[in-house]
Amino acid sequence: DLFIGTTVPQTHSVAKQFAKAITLAELSHLLSSPIHEDRLLALSILVQRYEKTKEHTQKKEIVDFYLKSHAAINNWD
Repeated sequence: DLFIGTTVPQTHSVAKQFAKAITLAELSHLLSSPIHEDRLLALSILVQRYEKTKEHTQKKEIVDFYLKSHAAINNWD
């Protein structure tokens, strides 16, 4: 992994700013990044979206995207 040095709280703050606007295609791009914090950002956004949505179809879309992207998720955090 490559690290750029941002902290987890900084990453979560950025995630809050972009959680509604970023597309799944853009999240997929972040998940394919060699930079650890990019992947963490994408996952943080997914978690925020999942927690905030009440619609079952949107939750399923998020879960399906996560499972499809599982190979890019390679860290405990």
